[in-house]
Amino acid sequence: LDKFQQCINKSAQTVLSCYKKIKDWGYSTLPREKRANHTFFTRITKDIELVKVALLLTGCVQGIRNTVADYLNSFKEYDWLWKDDKEAEYDKFFVTNPSLDSYGK
Repeated sequence: LDKFQQCINKSAQTVLSCYKKIKDWGYSTLPREKRANHTFFTRITKDIELVKVALLLTGCVQGIRNTVADYLNSFKEYDWLWKDDKEAEYDKFFVTNPSLDSYGK
């Protein structure tokens, strides 16, 4: 999930940085020295709705992270299946010479 979060953050940063290079043609009537500073990035960062969407996009993984953590915790009671040495557990079980009749007991 950390790599996924990094990819989303990097994507958002890359998309927003592209707008730093695009001149805002709404300022074409201004003298050249004044309009040089007006890019779409300036306009986008002033738009509160776009800022909210960018923040929601970069923060969405945290909610997923919590859901995944809860889901993984639901399997804690079975972690012996992948943590314990399977061969050793099998050998310990086999030494008891189990039978089908003793299974239900």
